[in-house]
Amino acid sequence: MRLVNSALHVVGRVLARERWTERHAVNALRLVLVLVFVGVLVAQALVFPLLAADLAWSYPEAAFLRWPLLVMVIAGLGMVQVAVVCIGRLLTVVAESSTFSRDAYRYVDGIILAGTVATTLAVAALAVQGTTGMLQPGLLLVTMGAIVGGAGVTLLIMVLRALLVRAVALDEETEALQAELGEVI
Repeated sequence: MRLVNSALHVVGRVLARERWTERHAVNALRLVLVLVFVGVLVAQALVFPLLAADLAWSYPEAAFLRWPLLVMVIAGLGMVQVAVVCIGRLLTVVAESSTFSRDAYRYVDGIILAGTVATTLAVAALAVQGTTGMLQPGLLLVTMGAIVGGAGVTLLIMVLRALLVRAVALDEETEALQAELGEVI
């Protein structure tokens, strides 16, 4: 119990230094984004092409799906990379303390567009699987996960964009009021 209280005390002190914590959180997230980007790149270049070849060899009746599905998967993962780059740019905006600016819109819109395209590609992959009768349980589960996950994250980012729009409007209104007060005083 004493160890837990000590740990909570240390965490509380660290969090009290807000700027320090923000800088370290931004740097840690940048590291995670680089790892995700590299991981997706490896999956695009090695993992999924090898998996597609193995599935085509194991299921010769479905070999004709190898290339269409592989292209959809690689393009969908490309959209993940686009979102990662947009998040990285948003981190730069945060680090520059200009979070509530109109500059952030284009990066948030990029994430929404990438999520929409990736989800649409997953739906198309499901349609290809369904129309050809090749609904393998594992592949179906992964495709449904991509659809639900992609749609969920995209909708969440859309809600957060609406909050950003409100925050930018409030920030601009506050700046205008401060300018008026400066003229009066």
